Amino acid sequence: MNVTRSEQEEALLKLREILKEGDAVYSFLRHRYMPGTAGVIRLFLILPDKDHERHVHVHQISKQVASVLGWPYEEARDGVTVEDWGKDMGLHLVYSLGRALFPDGGPADKSVRQSQLQGMRETDGGYLLHHRWL
Repeated sequence: MNVTRSEQEEALLKLREILKEGDAVYSFLRHRYMPGTAGVIRLFLILPDKDHERHVHVHQISKQVASVLGWPYEEARDGVTVEDWGKDMGLHLVYSLGRALFPDGGPADKSVRQSQLQGMRETDGGYLLHHRWL
């Protein structure tokens, strides 16, 4: 996926608008190529509805994430193509997104790893988002 700098910046602004430190990003394996090569993952953000206590909003953020990271986006499967399928690629994708969104990290009181850091500043933004598989 070839994106321009302005498209990448626009996607980054959109994601920063809806994603906050500590949010969970959900991944769904849409397709897997030959074992050990690559797969296509769709990413979702599920947020509570401010007006209705029992409702949620589901945001499909795959295309914006692919733009921000500069990773291939597969239009037909509506997901990010992730290569080198040798580890938890959903986690790797969300970690990479966290690093792009929060390059300077964040304060430990909002950090996912607060108990481990004992009040220290989390300098790796990759740890500021939660990952969950669907």
